[in-house]
Amino acid sequence: MSRNSDPALSNGGLVIEVSDESPCALPTFPGAPPADDVESGRGLFLVQALCSDISVECRERHKTVRALLEK
Repeated sequence: MSRNSDPALSNGGLVIEVSDESPCALPTFPGAPPADDVESGRGLFLVQALCSDISVECRERHKTVRALLEK
């Protein structure tokens, strides 16, 4: 996680950044929570539910997902 230094982007909130080495695999945001017996998929559901803005930046060797959690 990182706090964005640009006040225009963070508005005093918390900017969460997660990067991985899969540049072409964009995340899918579930419309409903996963079933209780599923072991993965809750992270993006929670981010989508709690954050006001989500963006994905794709680069040649990685991608970064950023989400803004407002005050």
